[in-house]
Amino acid sequence: MENLIVHVVTYNVATTFPTAGLNLSSLLDLENNASQNRPDIYVIGCQEVKSQPQNMLYDSLFDDPWSALFKQTLAPLGYVKLRTVRVQGIVLSVLVRRRHLVAVRHTEEQIVRLGLGGMWGNKGAVALRLSIMGVNLCLVNAHLTAHDHLLSDRVRNYGDILEQANFQDPATSKLLYHDYLIWLGDLNFRLAAGPDDAAVRQMAYEHDLTPLLALDQLRAAQTSGEAFSELSEPTLTFKPTYKLVPRRRGEYAHSRRPAWTDRILYKVNEDVYEGARLSADPLSYQSHPEYTGSDHCPVSASFSVKVFSGQTPPCVEFLPISMWLIGADCVAKYRVDPALETSSWDWIALFRADFAGLDEYISYIWVPRSSSSPNSDHFVAVFPEDSITVPGNYVLAYCGRNGGGVYGVSAPFPVRYGHTARLAALALDGAPAAELERRPLLARAAPEQAREALELEQEQQEQEREQQEREPLLEGRPVLDGNPGPARAAAGGGAADSEGETDGVPRRRIPGPAAAAAPEPPPEDWETVERPSSKEE
Repeated sequence: MENLIVHVVTYNVATTFPTAGLNLSSLLDLENNASQNRPDIYVIGCQEVKSQPQNMLYDSLFDDPWSALFKQTLAPLGYVKLRTVRVQGIVLSVLVRRRHLVAVRHTEEQIVRLGLGGMWGNKGAVALRLSIMGVNLCLVNAHLTAHDHLLSDRVRNYGDILEQANFQDPATSKLLYHDYLIWLGDLNFRLAAGPDDAAVRQMAYEHDLTPLLALDQLRAAQTSGEAFSELSEPTLTFKPTYKLVPRRRGEYAHSRRPAWTDRILYKVNEDVYEGARLSADPLSYQSHPEYTGSDHCPVSASFSVKVFSGQTPPCVEFLPISMWLIGADCVAKYRVDPALETSSWDWIALFRADFAGLDEYISYIWVPRSSSSPNSDHFVAVFPEDSITVPGNYVLAYCGRNGGGVYGVSAPFPVRYGHTARLAALALDGAPAAELERRPLLARAAPEQAREALELEQEQQEQEREQQEREPLLEGRPVLDGNPGPARAAAGGGAADSEGETDGVPRRRIPGPAAAAAPEPPPEDWETVERPSSKEE
């Protein structure tokens, strides 16, 4: 067996937005941590993310600012977001190292609403389960009922979440049935009656934690068996995480008693596999008082989790792709492991090579229902010509239906302008190629624009030939490339062909819409390539 490192973060952001230039390195354990020692999986849970009823549709389609910042921080380090699960202000994001992407299977999410009698999601939980390297893992981010005197409501919340979060796999239909369960969030357990508020604050300032931990409601509920008795907590050595004065490091507000509301707990079903014993060893458990934007202090924990070595599931292998052309049908070939159970509802997605999340696909197609020929060992997928409009480096990913997982990812391959698309780029009111990168909607119309540009050019060339036949040769006219040719019109917008070539492409002027200035020539790095044949070789 081998170990995976799972890093967990919980942060009640109190409806605030990230400040400009906020550095998350400490919270994500990136400081003084070599790349080979960085976590394999990140589990990021936020509570009280700003959410308003009128923004529910937007919130369901786009990342909130906190999730986006975590993703932007981790993407350059080789992490990909598997999924974000959200119900109002409760948000859970899971990211994995890119090399583990094809090892993750059977992802499924659940949402439990507890506010307003189960109708509203301001309190409740979101959960995501997945399988990786022979084990299954369930992750829960919860925000439970607040206030010191509502302990019984928090206990009831725990039972409701266990009862209502049900997954499809019968073997792991309940949260507690999974090999590993990590439960994080603003659990809102407070301190029982005891010293007055001022005395509690003073003990917290002096780091006198033993008498305060004896009053912790969560520990009492675990001991009595009322709630969370099935889970364990790493050794707690940090000060209470609530309630703090925002933007004033380490200062407790006088409106509430300090308490450890923000917690991370875990459970391991150790002996579910014959001849193997699972374990999750806590490596760290700490608060991060340097983050002062909220009245809560964020908390993180790292675990070393046992998984099975060499448990790579069956995959899809993409054959090398040399190049795709914009404005042409594009072909990809792939092989499927016979042991892989596929479906006609599987799909192949096109991503930028540096994609940071599985929700960032640019286009997709459903998988073909049969191989390219009866005796062929591979399948052929054809993306239509309008699938891609911007050059760059891309990858393909074969995705299983209903969260089955990513079964295979191609090697990066280039996408370039073809000859037709190159002419179209020049026809777009003289826009240089660099600008097309910022104008994908204009580039989408490229093939039709190119046809119009060629028709105008042919018509103009015919008019120029007729004019040359009617007019005598004039002395002193301009000489192009050492050969006499027609003089360029001073104001008529006419253009003459240049006999020279740049990168194998004739250098032509294409008339723009009533503009006297000619468009810029193609960039030097545009290559001349032929449209690939869609027929099988």
